[in-house]
Amino acid sequence: MLVNISQIKSGAGRYIDAEVLGQIADWRKWVVGAFALPYLNKLDELLNSPAVREVLGQVGAMSGGELIDIDKLRDMFLAQARERGRVSINIPLVGPYFIGEPDIMKMYEYIVTS
Repeated sequence: MLVNISQIKSGAGRYIDAEVLGQIADWRKWVVGAFALPYLNKLDELLNSPAVREVLGQVGAMSGGELIDIDKLRDMFLAQARERGRVSINIPLVGPYFIGEPDIMKMYEYIVTS
């Protein structure tokens, strides 16, 4: 399925809101959410950077000028998750957040339904 950067940004925001912030029960939810927003707003800048566009093109995930093959990206990330296992991201004030196969599939669903 081909998606645009706005769909990826929207899906990532929905994932963060439901799956990450949804696991935080106190005041840290607001703080982490407030700090996540600027990074989310820079996602389109990152995906439009020449280096990322070149990599997406090399792996065959860039179609035309603005569309990204989200199925290909999902399959690539799933292969890495299966080979290497879950990865940990340290979220300030919260601690480690682990991402694995189920998270990749959840993120994919949030993106394709955006």
